[in-house]
Formats: sequence, C-alpha cells, structure tokens
Amino acid sequence: MTAIVGEASQVAPVDKWSLGLVAIFAVNFLGERPTLRYWGGIGMVAGGVLLLALKR
Repeated sequence: MTAIVGEASQVAPVDKWSLGLVAIFAVNFLGERPTLRYWGGIGMVAGGVLLLALKR
C-alpha cells in the first residue's frame, strides 16, 4: 500500500471551523444561549481559521 501524503495545514482550517458550526447548530436547533464570553471565544477561533485559510 502507498500512503497519501498531503499538507496538514490545508486540513486544519476545516477541522477548526467545525467548532463554529457546532455553536451555530446548538443555538439554532438545541436552543442553547451562550454567554458573551463564549461567543468571544468562538469569534477568536473563527478569526484564526480565516487567517489560516486566507494566508495562502
């Protein structure tokens, strides 16, 4: 068997974006009410994801 080798930096933004999607789904479908501090953390992660994605 041969291994497929790729750049992990291409996968990282997609992996981290899942956190933002989970937060959005939790609010929309589960009725969660996150605090401002929680949204701040999600915003920082999303900003980091955008920096990683746009760095190319």
